[in-house]
Amino acid sequence: MDLKKLFNSEKILEKLSKFYQKDYEPAIYKDISLESLLVYGIYVLNKKNLDVSEENIFVQTYLLFPQRYSLPNYPFFPNVVQLNQSWFRCRSNKNFIAGNSSVGFNLTKNGLKEAKKVENILKKSIKVGEIRSEGLISSEIALIDSFKTHPSFLEFQEKKDLKISELEFCLLIKVRQTASHTLFDTRFLELEQIFTEHNEEELLIFLQELKKEFNYFFIPIEEKSSMIKNKNINKK
Repeated sequence: MDLKKLFNSEKILEKLSKFYQKDYEPAIYKDISLESLLVYGIYVLNKKNLDVSEENIFVQTYLLFPQRYSLPNYPFFPNVVQLNQSWFRCRSNKNFIAGNSSVGFNLTKNGLKEAKKVENILKKSIKVGEIRSEGLISSEIALIDSFKTHPSFLEFQEKKDLKISELEFCLLIKVRQTASHTLFDTRFLELEQIFTEHNEEELLIFLQELKKEFNYFFIPIEEKSSMIKNKNINKK
């Protein structure tokens, strides 16, 4: 392996640029659990509207907190074993992450709550101007703009009529159609928080209408099966 080619590559740097985040002083996050840091990594991916894949989670978390997630003797390499262990605990006993590789991953309500705790700890140590430079606020504005310029929202504003397909709905909120109800719940909670923080009342109303229209995405699969079964019995 030619290390010069590996680390002196503009293509690699360009690929990693989407994960860019202002560095935090290790002293700030040294006492935060590894699971909580990984949860925050997912939270940042969501803020940036990046795909929440296992690879992206590992890369983002490592770049955010290299002092906690690097190999002891080779700090420029991520500790994959540590990342995997944290990943496993977040998905099992911690119940911070839901989903799988085929439908995508996202934070549960507990995971989102934990990410907010980490965010508060990190924010206390950074000036407001520096927080803005991280790109989190700008990404929220971009998200809001994507909603405000969407044809379905413009139509809803004008005629109070909701016209949007299932696929368009999933693309708008950035959740796969095959995702679990937990992922849809978590994503809507995130959107509600962003719209509330930015005083976007019309978008909050629009969001609720979307949830009513596509309420079946928010129902557990067991409940759906039971509803279909009862319908079939009633037909007989």
